[in-house]
Amino acid sequence: MTKNARPLTKEEVIAAEDALMDFQFAVIDALNAKGISHSQFAELLGVSRARVSQMLSSDANPTIKLVGRVLAVLGIETKYVEPSVPSSNAAEWFQHSGRVVEAADIKPCSWHASQRIKPRKDSWHGKMRVANGNGVSTLAAA
Repeated sequence: MTKNARPLTKEEVIAAEDALMDFQFAVIDALNAKGISHSQFAELLGVSRARVSQMLSSDANPTIKLVGRVLAVLGIETKYVEPSVPSSNAAEWFQHSGRVVEAADIKPCSWHASQRIKPRKDSWHGKMRVANGNGVSTLAAA
């Protein structure tokens, strides 16, 4: 069988990481708001405490079924909506989404995420401005 997979574009990688971070921070915020520990959450989901930790790690790749179970347990509703910009401007839009920002154009979840992660000193992105807990800094490509 021939593999026809192509390498992911930078925009696709950013979209995937943004989706994962949005999910993870929604889960973390819901757990904190409801006062549920990771151990209690694991019990509610019927998985191990280690699986919960893995699901909330940067290496996570939860299945859509697990995502559905998590959201149901936490009482979070999922809505799929069209992007706020036309797909013809997707490349430009990606430059302003995720942790990549210009001035005050920061999505709430991205800002929220940036406050919980340690700023990186290197990046695979080109030269850009990146929001972090210490303000906005310029990074050079790694």
